[in-house]
Amino acid sequence: MVLWSLPRRQARPLRFKTAKRHSGATNLKDSECLIPKPLKHSGSYRDAVERNILAGGDSPGRSILIGAIMGRVHGVATQTGIPLSWVLQLNDGVKVWGECERLAKSN
Repeated sequence: MVLWSLPRRQARPLRFKTAKRHSGATNLKDSECLIPKPLKHSGSYRDAVERNILAGGDSPGRSILIGAIMGRVHGVATQTGIPLSWVLQLNDGVKVWGECERLAKSN
């Protein structure tokens, strides 16, 4: 069973032996086995987010960990990082962006 496929981005479909068990609405504990797949097979933050959403189940719960890891790996406002347009859509997006820049300079 193919859980997700992003043909517009030429992504390889991912297959899971446990797909039938986890393809419906599940809680985070039952869907945590799906967390490594978007991390391993995504080349960008956006791709990982899209794959996680399309996997179904408790995608919001998994997104906390996936977003944190992919954000750390790919950064913000880079070609593969968190899109700046997403950050700026937040109510306090300009403030959040300023904090991101401040943190980046301190590292």
